[in-house]
Amino acid sequence: MSARRVALALGLVGLLAVVLFLFRPRHVQAASYASFPDTHPSVLVAEPHTLVALEDVGFSFADVLGIRKTRAPHDGEYIGESAGDLKTSAAYADLTKTLRADLAELEASVPSVGVGVRFKHRLFDVRWLESPHIHYELVGVVDRIDFRHLTPPGCGQTRLVYRMTYRPSRRPQTRLPLTLSVLYENKGPDCARLAHAWLALEDGGDLARRLATGPLAERDVTTFDRIEINVQSLREDSQGKEMDDHGEYILRSFVHQAGGLVPGTLRNTPDPNLDADSKAALASWIVYALYMHLHTRNGWRGTRCAWINVVGFASIVFCYLGVNIWISGLHSYKV
Repeated sequence: MSARRVALALGLVGLLAVVLFLFRPRHVQAASYASFPDTHPSVLVAEPHTLVALEDVGFSFADVLGIRKTRAPHDGEYIGESAGDLKTSAAYADLTKTLRADLAELEASVPSVGVGVRFKHRLFDVRWLESPHIHYELVGVVDRIDFRHLTPPGCGQTRLVYRMTYRPSRRPQTRLPLTLSVLYENKGPDCARLAHAWLALEDGGDLARRLATGPLAERDVTTFDRIEINVQSLREDSQGKEMDDHGEYILRSFVHQAGGLVPGTLRNTPDPNLDADSKAALASWIVYALYMHLHTRNGWRGTRCAWINVVGFASIVFCYLGVNIWISGLHSYKV
């Protein structure tokens, strides 16, 4: 073969490679993800293949908000499920309205904050909340049967966790710092039967199908109880070797009511609005925490520790007697 023909053949191969590169699929399907099997799927499912398969059978965020027909085929490109499409949902509109107000308040309080790399303190871009290039990917299914004490009688919570994802034109997609947790209180089912359904997932094999026909089988995804969000509101890059990157976050909880979302209290966080009797109970805990610290860490003994115990005992007596007699509150302390 002549050198001219070899050069022509190599040129054609190169041209074909360029064409294939330019017209390659812009969305990376889950089948090409490198992943590991879930260690304990009865507690947490986070394997990408399984989660994409669940989105295909009615567990996408668009399904949760009720803007996509559950039996309609799920589009791998999330066409019809972008943030721009989600704004037609009353629940999503309530969520974005609250988040916009929080971010506007933060922007007004910090002089050097703004959207873009030219700002020292980079603000979360609210335009993402309605962008056609944004969608929400299912990144986790969580069994929280340990929360069964929160809404007795009940069997804990099931959570669907979604992550905001940016998919620009002709560029790889990337995940953005906003996570949504959709909470379902397991009020109706028999706890033992639900626990067995989750434990059956430990056997392995076709996890998405067994989730959809097992612990999630009777779940109407549109009848959720709460949505919790975690968003990085502000970011500052390191200004030197002695400083790490700085980030601030907004945590929000919403209660699902009449098709919309109402801001609610965030669980497992300190309550700043304690009534008088709760403050009295908190004072007792603080006194005895101080006693334990001074006794075990500082080596206090004898009279000093005895006086702290006297103060602690007095606070306990006040909680049981003084609160009920002199203070009107939500709590009632009775022996």
